[in-house]
Amino acid sequence: MNGKNEEERIKFKEKMLEEFERFIDFYLKEEEYCPWVNEIGIEELLDRIKGELEEVKEEIEKGEKEKLIEEVGDVFRGSFLLLVKSSYNIGENPHIVIKRVLEKIKRRKPWVIEERKVSLKESLEIWQQKKEEEKNFRGNSKKE
Repeated sequence: MNGKNEEERIKFKEKMLEEFERFIDFYLKEEEYCPWVNEIGIEELLDRIKGELEEVKEEIEKGEKEKLIEEVGDVFRGSFLLLVKSSYNIGENPHIVIKRVLEKIKRRKPWVIEERKVSLKESLEIWQQKKEEEKNFRGNSKKE
């Protein structure tokens, strides 16, 4: 997406939303009809994701584009299942997890909200500063 014009950004977003909607629709069918999806535990799922990440690393090293696409897809699917299962395990709706991570990223990347370009070094410094501020705030609010 780096350097894309507005038309390309719109097309990117439309395609991603279309495919993500199809992905969620299929997941909902899996939830109803696939015992594996319903019965896999968090620990086993984490082990599977770790294995898929190793396969991604291997395919990057080999330069196998088609296999890499497949393996990255497996990591995405595993991460999605982890999101859903973890959320359900704590009695929360998965969309809350997505909402919260977006809020956190926005807090830690104010330059994006401001539509201001920064260097990699500056972005990392701001991210770390915001992270420390959050950590200190949480620590202080627990004392009160």
